Amino acid sequence: MKRYCRAGTFAKSASSPFAIFTNGLNRFLEILATAIPTRKAEARRRKALAAMAEMIGAIVLARAIDDEALSAQLLDAVREDLIDRSAEG
Repeated sequence: MKRYCRAGTFAKSASSPFAIFTNGLNRFLEILATAIPTRKAEARRRKALAAMAEMIGAIVLARAIDDEALSAQLLDAVREDLIDRSAEG
């Protein structure tokens, strides 16, 4: 798979921009996983990955459309879904 790097900070970095991003993502996933009420580390990691993808996807979609009401609905739906799932444990 080809990887494209467009961010200015990545282009100027001495380290691999993908390694930097991966490291940051893994650190954030570790933090997010601590908020997930599941005993098994593997399940916490999987749920953290799913939540991260859902949140980022919602932000990207909400910013990509020109309908403010739909953007708000999208963000609200994701927020409510994540809250509901966290309450389920």
